[in-house]
Amino acid sequence: MERYTQDLSLLVKQIQLLEEQQQQQNYYNNLFCQDPNPYNKSFEEIIEYLLGTTESTFLMHHFEDFPQALSYDQQKEFQKLRHYYLRHQNALHCFNKPFSKECHTLTSLWIKGMRGDSIIDLFPHLDSLRDYFHLHYQKLLGQPTVSYKDVLSFKFGPQITEFYYTLIKESKDSFLRLYNDYLESFPQTYIPVHYLHLSKEETLLVLEELITLASSVLPKQDFYINFGPNPFPSHFHNEHTTYLNLGVFTDFMTALHQCLKQLGKVFLQEYTHSFVIMQKSDFEQLHLHHSILEFCTLLPILSQTISKAIIKTIYPDKLTEEKFVNQIQEELLYHYFRTNKLNTSIESHQPLQEILKCYIEMEIEEDWFNDDFPSIELSHEWNVRSNECLHKVPSTHMDGLLRHIHWTKGELGNAFGKLVGLFSIFCSGLPKEPYDHPFSEFLEHFSSDQLRRWHPTYELIEHLRMNPESTKCCWVFFKQKLNEFK
Repeated sequence: MERYTQDLSLLVKQIQLLEEQQQQQNYYNNLFCQDPNPYNKSFEEIIEYLLGTTESTFLMHHFEDFPQALSYDQQKEFQKLRHYYLRHQNALHCFNKPFSKECHTLTSLWIKGMRGDSIIDLFPHLDSLRDYFHLHYQKLLGQPTVSYKDVLSFKFGPQITEFYYTLIKESKDSFLRLYNDYLESFPQTYIPVHYLHLSKEETLLVLEELITLASSVLPKQDFYINFGPNPFPSHFHNEHTTYLNLGVFTDFMTALHQCLKQLGKVFLQEYTHSFVIMQKSDFEQLHLHHSILEFCTLLPILSQTISKAIIKTIYPDKLTEEKFVNQIQEELLYHYFRTNKLNTSIESHQPLQEILKCYIEMEIEEDWFNDDFPSIELSHEWNVRSNECLHKVPSTHMDGLLRHIHWTKGELGNAFGKLVGLFSIFCSGLPKEPYDHPFSEFLEHFSSDQLRRWHPTYELIEHLRMNPESTKCCWVFFKQKLNEFK
């Protein structure tokens, strides 16, 4: 029996290594670039050969009959092998060719579409891919029919799926109201600056309180804030101290925005992997930094962190008055979006638009999987739903159908995973140490060309499954009156 378990482990590792090599080769082939590591094209045939051998078939049937012979880790390896084995068998049934060759075809068509070529040849392959998904998960789950939610439950676990799926569905209207009210149809009724008309000294007190609240996620240093004489905001830090220069003081909202941006830059240096950032081009680095800073400035506004800091510092006797808290929040939101009006083009990488695109991506994938419309109507569905949510249609397929690039790898549920990654931020706040929370991983992909390709890693899924507090994350967010802004 020990020999069989060793064979099982070796077979799984061989297939994983070969798959990584194959995906790398597909990437370089479709970009017409030379692979820096020469690749043996026979690896594709080796994968299919390993899956089709009598040894694989024997191991499959043997451990199906004797699952008690496997330890917990070995059961995980067996499930991986079973996934590979069923994928191989189902691909031959649906595509009449090995799975690796169909992936190569899909990737080639996807790259052509990204370059602006016609995608008409892609749709017949997507019809076959949908049939494959259904057959594959029917056999994995042992059910005659499967729904999209069944697939999510298999991938993320039933408890996480049940909680997040419902909450994500319920939250869409709140995000749409916020987007429409404060980005598209900006309120016509002017909200005067009343409670936020703070002096320079009062502004400093509020910003110091904000830094105190954020101290758990910032470097263990002392922070000093000053205004002017240098008109350009900047930050400087040495071993023990960080200095934030916010420029010449004009009003509270301007100072607040500059302070959040400078704190975002400090946070970015602490919480992103430098080797990942440096591997990107200058253009990609610029977009990534811009997206992270926008997210860092928007998040405290939405979460009422700043409103409560203002009341605690300037109006302590009204801290328990919910009506007053809402008045402060309404005034703060209005003047934040008024002074920092976001770009509303379809190519915008702003946080609210990226979140809404994830909603659209998830809804379209679910309806497509559930066979609510044929594959050839995918582009039309993207146009219709983008127009409904964002009031504009994608100018290219890159912001539409081609966002589903994970389909080329045989994956589903990535948009759901992105929203889970976002909402998990609100579970227990930000982490005390880098890499302790999916927030740092999510930030690395929060740019136009990264977030759409991001999907939760196996480690993140296991972290969410094992952490009972993760199912409470969204209550923190929605208790901050997001659904009461209108």
